[in-house]
Amino acid sequence: MKQILLILSSPRGGQSYSHQVARHIVAELKSRQPEASVVVRDLARKALPQIDEAFVGDRALAADKRTLMQAAALATSDTLVRFASHQGFSGPPEP
Repeated sequence: MKQILLILSSPRGGQSYSHQVARHIVAELKSRQPEASVVVRDLARKALPQIDEAFVGDRALAADKRTLMQAAALATSDTLVRFASHQGFSGPPEP
């Protein structure tokens, strides 16, 4: 099954031209691939957790030792990493 990752980041929300263009592109993709699922990440509304000492420490904890907040932050991060790796995304090309 195809997946579409829509990353939004404008604090203007639906008033943003980039949001409007992005949603138009997603609608076009969905019309061509109706079975595709859409994953929306709005970074203006819900920012990704910062990678800091606490985040790194949380990753080292066993799953049953994590708080609900730690588990949620790690789940969001893991979902995005899995999605990106499944789609073949990688870092920028080497100079």
